[in-house]
Amino acid sequence: MSTSIGINVKDYGAYGDNVHDDTQAIQNAINASQGGTIFFPAGTYVISNTIKVKSNQTLYGEGKESSILRMNVIGKDGIQINNAEYVSIRHLQVRDIVNPGGAESRAIRVHASKYCTIEHCKVYNSDDSGIRIGYDDSTGSSMYCQVLHCEVEKTTGGSGIEVIKAIDTLVDGCMVKNSYEHGIRICGSTRTTVVNNTLEDNGNADITAQGFGSVRGVSQPLESFIISGNTCKGGRGYGITMYYQASKGIVSHNIIMNSDIGIRLYDPEDNGTQEIQCTDNLITDCGVAIMVYGLHKHVTFKQNHIMDWKESPSYSYASAIVLDGHNNFQDYIVFESNSIFQNKPVSNKKQTSFFITNLSTSSNIYIRSNNIALLNPYSKTTSIYRRDNKGKVTTTFLPTNSNTEVL
Repeated sequence: MSTSIGINVKDYGAYGDNVHDDTQAIQNAINASQGGTIFFPAGTYVISNTIKVKSNQTLYGEGKESSILRMNVIGKDGIQINNAEYVSIRHLQVRDIVNPGGAESRAIRVHASKYCTIEHCKVYNSDDSGIRIGYDDSTGSSMYCQVLHCEVEKTTGGSGIEVIKAIDTLVDGCMVKNSYEHGIRICGSTRTTVVNNTLEDNGNADITAQGFGSVRGVSQPLESFIISGNTCKGGRGYGITMYYQASKGIVSHNIIMNSDIGIRLYDPEDNGTQEIQCTDNLITDCGVAIMVYGLHKHVTFKQNHIMDWKESPSYSYASAIVLDGHNNFQDYIVFESNSIFQNKPVSNKKQTSFFITNLSTSSNIYIRSNNIALLNPYSKTTSIYRRDNKGKVTTTFLPTNSNTEVL
């Protein structure tokens, strides 16, 4: 047997020739290991069932473009880590996970496990999600897991990378593109960190932060999350969206471009966000840079850089920021020390920095110390447009308007 890098799957009968079914040989190699590395030399390994990994094992390939696991049946996960600890999957590609209809399969699924790392892997053409860090209702959440420097492309349903009801998860340095719904989705988890990722051409949103549940009820909020240093290149939806009771979050130092809405806080029927800080993000060439829709509490946007928004067909002006209360309560929503500059003409619509509508009478909005410059303002006296006068909108620190506006 080869012992240079642990157990070699070819010593257990795997071919890696993209023809023979290597499922049983791979599983035999894994089962023979009592902990350590299972090595996949360069090649394409055809599999027809889920590969299941045990505690204290590492699956290790020669590179994400060289060592490939290709599924050749429908309705199966590629690799599963179930109720295990200290598992690593490195330098492998998993591809062609197919499950038609409403059923779901994933390329790499971490299920109620701890201290697991997925690193320098590639997922291509996966059904529901490429990589999922998940949970089991009977055995609990995944904890202390990492997804590092992975590439996920073309998920035909669901998300590129998902963190669902997990605790202390890190997603760092990944590339996700052409995902059917979300690029990266964190849902009902606690202490999730999403940093330094690049996302492009994803369907619903590049990054989604949400509680676990639906419009009919949230069973587990998303709490204590960080979304920082990511590049959201846009596509068919939102750059970063938060809803279903996402709380205690920091959204900072991200670059967001070419989305319908750059940052969206959304409230479907009293399931809004609270205690969110959005700081020092660059938002450019989006239809609307920031939208706060519905019920939200204690949200701060500070020192963000907003440039060259386009227009939203839902509103009468081309507005950088839309505050639409949906006749609901927006409490202590603060926009402070942001730069809002329009350098390009926007069709025939007049421009506003803020479009404010449908607030409840008890809403409190603070817009102060922002630097604003418009090319084609709706008014020569203020860039802030209020379609009605409900709620309280404060634009001062002192007795005068504290915003600097060039109109």
